[in-house]
Amino acid sequence: SHDHATPIIITSAFHDNENLMRAIDCGINQFVLKPINIEKLFYAISQVSKLISYEKQLQKSNNELRHHVKLLTEYKSAIDASSIVSITDPNGVIIDANSQFCKMSGYSKSELIGKSHQLLDPIDPTTGLRLEIQRAREERKVFKGLVKNRDKFGKEFFLKLTIIPIFDENNNVIEYIELRDDV
Repeated sequence: SHDHATPIIITSAFHDNENLMRAIDCGINQFVLKPINIEKLFYAISQVSKLISYEKQLQKSNNELRHHVKLLTEYKSAIDASSIVSITDPNGVIIDANSQFCKMSGYSKSELIGKSHQLLDPIDPTTGLRLEIQRAREERKVFKGLVKNRDKFGKEFFLKLTIIPIFDENNNVIEYIELRDDV
C-alpha cells in the first residue's frame, strides 16, 4: 500500500496477468515492460506528469470553489438578514422564502411553497403594475416598483419590490429572486 497522491511507474520483466493485476491493485499509474523502450518510458513519465498537473489544478479549483461557496453563503446570510426574500420558478411559483418573508406574510414556508405571489397580492391582474411585472418577466429584465401586499390575515402594506431573473449557462431563466423592503 502507498500514498495514492504519489504516482508510481513500475518497470518489470514480468508481464503475466497476475503480476499486472497485483500492480493495478497497488495503485500504480504506469507499467513499462523490460527491456525498457525509452520512448515508452518517456510516455509513461509524461502521462504521470500530466496526472500530477491535473491533480494540482483540481486541488486549486476545489479550493477556489470552497472559497466561492463560503462567500455565497455569507452573501445569502447578509441578504436574508436585511431583506424579505422569495425565490420563484420561471412561472412565478414560490420555491423558497426566507424567515422574514414568512414573518411579513403571516404564512409558514410550507404554506407558501408551490403557491403564486398572487396569494399576497391584491393587485388586479389587468392593472398597469401587474402588466409591468409580467412584461419585465417576458423581457427577462429586472423589475423595480412599489407594490401593495396583504398578509394572511388581510392586513395591507407597501413594499419596494425588486424581481431579478437568474439565468443558466444557456441564458434561460431558471428562477427569479424577489427582494422586498418594507416601506
